[in-house]
Amino acid sequence: MPPKRKFLRFQCHCHGRKCSDTNPLVVLQPLMRDVSSQRKYRFSALPTSVLLYNKPEGSDIKLVVGSNVFYAHRSLLSAASEIFAAMLNENWSESRANELVLQEDPECAKVFERFLYFIYSGTIVLSESYVVPLFMLADKYNVKSLYDECVKVIENGLKVFMVPEYRIERGSAFGHHFTPTVASSSSNSSDSSDSSDFFECDTMATPLSVAGDAVDSFPIPGSSLGSDPNRTKMVASETFPVSMVVKMLQYCHNERIQRAALFNLEARVGNQICQLNYSAIWNDLTVDLVVKILADNRFCYPEHLLFEATKEWLMVNEDRDVVETIEMVLGQIRFPLLTTSQLYSVMNDGFVKKSQKIVNLIEEAIKYKLFADCCSIEDKEKWSGSQFEPRRPLQ
Repeated sequence: MPPKRKFLRFQCHCHGRKCSDTNPLVVLQPLMRDVSSQRKYRFSALPTSVLLYNKPEGSDIKLVVGSNVFYAHRSLLSAASEIFAAMLNENWSESRANELVLQEDPECAKVFERFLYFIYSGTIVLSESYVVPLFMLADKYNVKSLYDECVKVIENGLKVFMVPEYRIERGSAFGHHFTPTVASSSSNSSDSSDSSDFFECDTMATPLSVAGDAVDSFPIPGSSLGSDPNRTKMVASETFPVSMVVKMLQYCHNERIQRAALFNLEARVGNQICQLNYSAIWNDLTVDLVVKILADNRFCYPEHLLFEATKEWLMVNEDRDVVETIEMVLGQIRFPLLTTSQLYSVMNDGFVKKSQKIVNLIEEAIKYKLFADCCSIEDKEKWSGSQFEPRRPLQ
């Protein structure tokens, strides 16, 4: 029931004369409640365009993807994607046809229904099991909102964890659980300071590769390391199979995914190299990926192990045993990080002798180790660059 209103009539000031005009009547409203503190509720619903999804009624074009046919609408497709807008433009001969045949990879064709539903509804359920083909579709047709969400899910599936090795041993022996720390992928071969939002920085207690004679202090691969509680090991998330991670590195143009995929692959490969297991992943990599991994400062493993792994990779296929390939891959080995005895052994290696360029790198490494403290300014300038920089542990 609304509050009662009060009426107030002004007194006449006509000094006894009859007022010809009716006295004004003022209505006094009661003080209303302040509405600024009232709660507000937001309501949202699926757009009405979702009712048109894959409905023959009102459809003006059919999308043919493999053996599947989807009923669509030109206006909605053009509004959601610049690529679709260009394909349905009047300048294209296909634009006047009632069918538009789309050539998609088999994996992308399987999830095209989800992709098209997102265009109509603006909502989707993302799973790591099919997020990569969805990402490829969003990239191909330039659907930015879906593209950004797929990037977040993929990055999360490529995480690398820093785990104390004694916890790994105890966990495998007694079934203990532990919470790993996420490693940072912000450091790259160019020493960029750009940090990644999907990684948390953590400090590695013991570097996996250092310069000089300290390399001999590393334990032999396969030996027990559980006695040192400060040693850590990189454990890569295996959400995506190795073949998918390699595919991301080869065909994905997103810088964040490229960096995360490379870091994930390096952790998997590095742990197998330390166990002298080259056949699982390493030997199947292309020359471009091998060079990219060896050139990365984050690939922090003993340099002599990396040299032996590179030799194994070269011996797998006769096509790799050519001077050009030998120089490409062995040229990424940082010979100044080897000890004197290791340099002597490497100098007499058969693959090294096939390339004068690699021989020159080893000779410079020997000179550097002998004369680094008493060399001239010219030599110091010559002994600079990635060959003479230690591999940097995660900071």
